[in-house]
Formats: sequence, C-alpha cells, structure tokens
Amino acid sequence: MGKVTEPGGALGLVDRPGNGQGGQTLERRLDRRLVLIVLAVALLASTLMSLLAVLLVLRLSGRDAARATTTLQRQLSVALTSYLPLYELRRRVQLTTSAGEADLAVVLDARRLVLAASDSALVGESLPGMLRRPESTPLRRLLEPCLRPGASAQCLEQPRLRFVGPIPLVGGAQVVAMRTFPLALESTRSFGPKATLLTVKDLEEYRNAAIQLTITFILAGLLPLLLSSGALLWLVRRQVLPELIAEAHTDELSGVYNRRAFREKAAALLDRAVPTRQEMVLALLDIDHFKSINDGYGHAAGDEVIRYVSAFLANALRRSDLVGRLGGDEFALLLVTDRSRAHALLERARQALEAAPLVIEHDHSVVIRLSVGLASASGIGSWELQPLLEAADAALYVAKDRGRNQVVDLEGLPPDSDWQVRVV
Repeated sequence: MGKVTEPGGALGLVDRPGNGQGGQTLERRLDRRLVLIVLAVALLASTLMSLLAVLLVLRLSGRDAARATTTLQRQLSVALTSYLPLYELRRRVQLTTSAGEADLAVVLDARRLVLAASDSALVGESLPGMLRRPESTPLRRLLEPCLRPGASAQCLEQPRLRFVGPIPLVGGAQVVAMRTFPLALESTRSFGPKATLLTVKDLEEYRNAAIQLTITFILAGLLPLLLSSGALLWLVRRQVLPELIAEAHTDELSGVYNRRAFREKAAALLDRAVPTRQEMVLALLDIDHFKSINDGYGHAAGDEVIRYVSAFLANALRRSDLVGRLGGDEFALLLVTDRSRAHALLERARQALEAAPLVIEHDHSVVIRLSVGLASASGIGSWELQPLLEAADAALYVAKDRGRNQVVDLEGLPPDSDWQVRVV
C-alpha cells in the first residue's frame, strides 16, 4: 500500500525565496517603486528649481543693493564738491543715516582723518582709530590692506564695493563702498584736495524682499511641477504600468499566468478567502507523455500543444478562477468552488480535451490526455499556498501512478484504496 505524506513530506513543490505568499505582489512593488521614483524626481527638480530661484533672486538683490549704494555715494559727492560749509557737509552726511539711506557714512580727508561722519563721535579720528570702533567693523576688511606696511598711497583712491557676509552676491549682512572725490568746501577755491567717501548699508530690507521673491518663485514653479508629476504618475499607472505588469505576469508561450504571477495571485486570493472560509481548490495538471509528443512531432508541435491546452483551460474556467503554467507541461489551477464541483469540472475538461485531438502540420492528430491532482483548502490542505501545492502535487503523483489520464482527489479516495493520506 502506497503512502502519501502531507504536508511537508518528500513529495511536492519547493517554495523558492521570493515566490512565497507572504511577500508583496508585483503590482504593489512596482507601484510603490514608481511612486518613490516620481517623488524623488519631483523633490530633486524642486530642489534644483529652488536653488536656481535663490541664486537668481540673490543676484538681482545684489545688483539692487549695489545700485542703491552707488546712487547714495553720488548724492553725497554733491556735498563734497559744492563749496558748502563744513558743518553743512557733516549735517548732510548725518542725514543719510537718519533717512535710512545708509547705516554709516564717513568722509576721510587726505590726512586719513575723519572729516565728517554720520556718527559724530568719529569726527577727528584717524583711520586706525576709527577702525577699532565697533561700528566700523564692516569697514575693516575693506580698509585694513591700506594700513599694512608698504601699502600704496593710492590705496584709498581705488573705488571698491564689497558685500560683507557669508553669501558672495548679497552678503547677507551689509554692503560697503569706497570712492574718492575732489573736495571743495567753503574755505577752498579749487578741487585740489581729495576726500574718500565710505558708506555701509545694511541689507535687511533686501534680504526680506529676496526671501519673499524666492518663496513666490518656488511656489509658482512648484505647482506646475507637482501637477505635471502627478499627471505623469497617473499616465504611467493607468496605461504603461498595467501593460508592463501584464507582460511580466504572462507566460510567453502559453499566454496564461507564469509561475511567479500564479503564486502571487493565488496567495492573495487565498488570503482573502481565510476570514470567510470560502471553499477553494487547487489543482495541478500534467500533459501525459508530453516528451513523446516532442520526440515524435518536434518541439514546435510541443509548443502548439502547450498553447492549445492553455487556451482550453482558460476558456473552461470562470473569471474568478486562476490558471498558470508552472513550467514545462505542468499547469496549476485555483478554483473558487468546493471539492466535488471542482472534481466534476476537471473531469469534464479532461474528457473534452481528449475528445478533441489537436491537428498539427501534415494533418497529424495529437490526442491530449491530462493527469490531474487536486486538494481543497478546507481539507488536508489549508488556505496557505505551499501546503495546497504539496497536497495537489501528491494527488498528481497518485494519478500518474494509477495509469495517468485521470483526476485524483486524495480526500475522496475510499478507505480501501491502495493510497492513504497521512497528515504529519
């Protein structure tokens, strides 16, 4: 008397890594990966767009700040060259800070002494003394080279404009400028003496404007980016992805599910059936003597037989059932029904297929016979795919041992059968 050990015995299929029922389906993996890719691309694009927007705004703000500083120096140069009294020059210099046009303005004469300043405490100070004061900190970088030993006498006569701070274009803090003008006060009659005009302008208002403009640029560009990314994602998920998944799921020769797709679909269907204990039957089918067909008629004929059986099985099943090719001449079916109906359905299919020989080249007819083994989820199998596959494989083994061309349900065998089922 033969024995079939179920499940976990020597008979049955081996569950390979990556094909188990606990993993995610191909659709979910591809969909999640697609969403992550689109989000990553959108994030990268928005980051680059934001960076370009910031650089553009900083460049424009820097030009505005430089232009405002140059305009201020030209306005103050009028007071230097208009033969005004010294006190009037000092008054106008102080007005620049009170009007908010500059945070610090200093006029140095040819002796490098402070002739006029927006801060009256600086008047009369020497250049080194002025630079030691806290309010003159922004000017130190600009003027310290002129105090070094061996510095050129024309050092203070070279026009300069520099941003002070961590960002080169705007600075993030202040813009300092230096320019030399002829000096003509009330007591002089010529433009002979020269004066150096120094100004410091805080960039807070420019920074605030730059931040607002940057945010506007980012938001204005981000909305179309999000819309286009969303449209692209929708298009790919709606049209491209289903086609790719269908190709990945389909066995190229037979046109039914391939091994991986069948396992994923079957595992998901079984999982959904667990709460309600819905009847499910898994069947494994082999084409009898398929090697003889290949040897006698050629592999092209064998491929035609595979396609014929696949189409026959697909047409014989309902939309709720699954059919897949596990490899070679072995097929798997998952039927949403009970054991008795599944057995009757498979028996009718076996008989109908045997009664309709396949005509191949040169008018040769090939009679196709099937050996079928089935197992139900509520029987010795379970609502887990691997035990069901092992149980159905054991039943298929019995069908072949008993002469092939038959449907075997081990749970339906009579007690006095040559085969017994033992669950271990």
